[in-house]
Amino acid sequence: QTCLAHLARHAKAAEKVAEARGKAFPRKVLAWLHTAIELRAGIAALVPEEARRAIEDLRNELIDMSDGPNGRYTYENQGLANYMYNRRDFWLTFLEHPGVPHLDGTNNAAERALRPIVRCRKVSGGSRSWRGAETHAVLASIIRTHRQRGLDPEHALVALLRPPRSWAKRQRTPRA
Repeated sequence: QTCLAHLARHAKAAEKVAEARGKAFPRKVLAWLHTAIELRAGIAALVPEEARRAIEDLRNELIDMSDGPNGRYTYENQGLANYMYNRRDFWLTFLEHPGVPHLDGTNNAAERALRPIVRCRKVSGGSRSWRGAETHAVLASIIRTHRQRGLDPEHALVALLRPPRSWAKRQRTPRA
């Protein structure tokens, strides 16, 4: 899923800098976003065929609006159109998979999940090496995944740090 909030910000920025006639395209994009979000809210009430048709209509409207890099818009609007066109296969994922819990049109949940990790990195002064950065990323991923699944990350980390039994047995030297 590509983030609809980012598209909305991009459209609002294009609208802000556009001249009078150039404001129509960003406003059309914002109306399209609003329609997609409204459809998500009411998709459960639709017959599957109606839902599929509504999603396909939205996709066709998106492709018609963006239509690849064709130069029919002002500079800012063409940038917005290209942004939409290049990600055209991913804007409506949240509609195509309505049964997936917590799949909305934004990546807010992912960004919120990363916030504590980024804050930790900033407070600690960052990683001093690529290996340190990679280690931190792996450990943070393990901890976050376990917490999301309702598991205790401490057990996973201890298991990772504990050497395998076969290795521990081979390292012992017999006493004389």
